[in-house]
Amino acid sequence: MHKRGLIIIVLLAALSYSSCQLLITWHHLNHIPAALNVQRVLYASEQEWGFGPGGDEAGIIVYQMPDDVASELQKKGLAHLRSLPTGKRQRAIQWLPTPVEIEGVC
Repeated sequence: MHKRGLIIIVLLAALSYSSCQLLITWHHLNHIPAALNVQRVLYASEQEWGFGPGGDEAGIIVYQMPDDVASELQKKGLAHLRSLPTGKRQRAIQWLPTPVEIEGVC
């Protein structure tokens, strides 16, 4: 009986961990328009200090771009990104060329 209980605990822990990782991936994928058809997060690092309106956040998320989307971007550039439809749950994105130039900053 003791061995069976340990197996159940290990399985529940693995299921909880997997579920948490899926939710985090879903959260990261929801940052970009669905029209880009991105399915994979290559790297993500996020940090928070404090909470609420006074809290600080910083992070980077790197996505694997599908080949067809990359091809369209090479052909049309920013015009392709600006033509993407926005869904009901996604905010409008102001696409800028890189490197981003900010007035008053070297």
